[in-house]
Amino acid sequence: MSKFAPAAAAAAILIFTGSSLYPFPPGEGRSPSPVKKVELLVVDAGGHDPSSSLGRSGSPAVAPGPIRVGFLVELEPGWHLYWANPGDAGLAPVVRWTLPAGFEAGPLIHPVPAKLIDGDLVSFEHDSPVLLFCDIAPAAGLPHGCPWRASAVLEWMACKESCITGETAVRLAFPPDDAGVRRARELAEAVAVRFPRPLSEGGLSVEEARAGRSGGDWLIEIALSGPRAGEAVDFYPYPLEDFVIGHAGIVCRDGKITMPLTPSRGGGSPPPAAVAGLVIVGGTGYEISAPVAPRPPAFVIGTQTINPWRSHHE
Repeated sequence: MSKFAPAAAAAAILIFTGSSLYPFPPGEGRSPSPVKKVELLVVDAGGHDPSSSLGRSGSPAVAPGPIRVGFLVELEPGWHLYWANPGDAGLAPVVRWTLPAGFEAGPLIHPVPAKLIDGDLVSFEHDSPVLLFCDIAPAAGLPHGCPWRASAVLEWMACKESCITGETAVRLAFPPDDAGVRRARELAEAVAVRFPRPLSEGGLSVEEARAGRSGGDWLIEIALSGPRAGEAVDFYPYPLEDFVIGHAGIVCRDGKITMPLTPSRGGGSPPPAAVAGLVIVGGTGYEISAPVAPRPPAFVIGTQTINPWRSHHE
């Protein structure tokens, strides 16, 4: 079966293959785990390090800032994981944290994925090895360098010809040793170019984003401006709650992005309040986040129908 099988079919694969909670040893007749290793690394200990482009300013004498950790995932050859928005198939990695009281962990931060197209199905994938960042905010008033421990369980779906789900448990002891932090930073610096950049760094800005009806669906139109707006070639959307994204119908051309959405709760649902994702320019992904306004309705003057949005942006 194709790795692009819809989610329901992927679930059937999982039941058939009897996938289990890795990294426990697979039982008789069970496929070995496609995940070779998961490491939890401290990339930035929250202190002052002007030599690292991934570091944050601060002082060892004050309370620590956010701590950046990284999940380094190594897969067997030919296998892949999925982006935050897996597309029309697959499941994104999820982390279950056990943290000290008062600590908070942010979402996983992914590199820009590879986009794969199989007919009308689109998926966004990560090849091995992949480094996923996560920022942890320590408890208020915690002294800098105060020791603490945490653990995490990374839930994953890995696919090749078929898909396997599993989970891998990792632990973290703080403060980390200097050699471990240096290694983690070297790894992070080596892949920094693969991570999304702020939109302004790409010579781009969002002029406006509007939603218009397309039958029972919504069509989101994002107008870009800036010297490189015409160089934008694709848009990778972040997941949208209560909407099915028509990934195969996304068009990015002449500084304008169009994206079809089908409401999960029926055709009478309002459009999303905002959209976010990555606009691809020159092989780099730039972050977009924009509020969505209703598109002005067309009106008639004499025998001519005027569409204010379309006449302005086409």
